[in-house]
Amino acid sequence: MFDSLILPILFPLAAVLALLAWMGWRFFYPGHFPTPRTKPAPRAEALPRHRLAWPRLTLALPRVSIPHIALAKALKPREGILWLILPLLMAASTVAITLCFSSHHTLEDLSRTGIGPEQEVGMILGEEKLVPPPALPPSTFVGTDRPNLETASRDWGLLDPRFTQILLRLFDKMHKRGYPMALLEGYRSPARQDTLAAKGPHVTLAKAFQSKHQFGLAADIAPMREGKLVISERDPWAAGAYQALGEEAAALRLVWGGNWKLHDLGHVEWHTEPRSPRPAPLP
Repeated sequence: MFDSLILPILFPLAAVLALLAWMGWRFFYPGHFPTPRTKPAPRAEALPRHRLAWPRLTLALPRVSIPHIALAKALKPREGILWLILPLLMAASTVAITLCFSSHHTLEDLSRTGIGPEQEVGMILGEEKLVPPPALPPSTFVGTDRPNLETASRDWGLLDPRFTQILLRLFDKMHKRGYPMALLEGYRSPARQDTLAAKGPHVTLAKAFQSKHQFGLAADIAPMREGKLVISERDPWAAGAYQALGEEAAALRLVWGGNWKLHDLGHVEWHTEPRSPRPAPLP
């Protein structure tokens, strides 16, 4: 990084420094200018006696001196050296400022570059593989604000492997922000999807194969506080957790259900189009 920042600046600075030094020595250093010689006054020619002496008209023009010569004469010899030192100080200050701000270089956001979603996923999958957390006790999902949660599937192996890695990185980011997350439901069978859709639009609007849960590309998650699930956003702490979830999901290019017309604050899914549904788990 040092070479890429300094080398493009160093060569132009050296050229400017050499030019300024030459100009200071050539035009402003007093010792460089020779003492001007005075030309002798032209002799008056004798007029012939047989001719009339007409008066000679002369136009008195003001003497204009070159500015840098007048300035050099006005300066003392020691003060002329300042014109040589000044370019050195300017170049040194420019290099010092460049080095000072070189450490503040930030990387450009991937979303503003030409990198597509598939390339971003490839970068994530190329990093160290994350391992799903240990399964929580079944009692954790009983008696919550969400009905029929105890029968939901929380098998990480039924999710798309690429989506699994992105979801685990989301969990890691949320944990660093002070909101440990738990997987409420990952893969959802078509029969379960139809059952939830039959309960009304307040539960879900998607029928079988209309949700990315059937393709292993969606998950319902919720924050945990002191080992207990806090699903309802009426809790101020949970509301802050869902707000952080929306921010981190957007950073990972995930779709957050909190942006939908029918809010589903704990829902995240991958924006890619599903190819084929995941196989249903064996009974």
